[in-house]
Amino acid sequence: MTTAARAASNESTPHQQIPPKPYNDINKIEIGGQLGKDAVLEYLSGTKKAIVRVSLASHRSWLDDTQQLVKKTNWVDVVFRGETAEKAAQELRKGDQIKVNGALDYQEWQGKENKKGRKHEIAGFEYTIVRAGRNHSG
Repeated sequence: MTTAARAASNESTPHQQIPPKPYNDINKIEIGGQLGKDAVLEYLSGTKKAIVRVSLASHRSWLDDTQQLVKKTNWVDVVFRGETAEKAAQELRKGDQIKVNGALDYQEWQGKENKKGRKHEIAGFEYTIVRAGRNHSG
């Protein structure tokens, strides 16, 4: 079979390859703000897996159409796991200003009366304390 014949036979095959994406998926978040409560260490039931959940207030502001300053606070749940959770429980206190690097995560659960719950949260991989709040001793 010649090269031209081989190419012609490949064109008529019913299975076509899916072209590659023109981009790579990216799930990376960097967010900064103030903690709304102390970090509290918990362990997932039936396991020894450490977990810490905190609420982070991230503020932004802009001028509206009338040139009035508008301020908005977004509260975001951040979850740290493993050694990062254990370290966060020792270090993070309400009012601390922190920067978190992580990924967007989505949780679903079955609640009371068979009601389905859903929310987005940040899976925190690492954090930096930018400024300690007033709730640190020493």
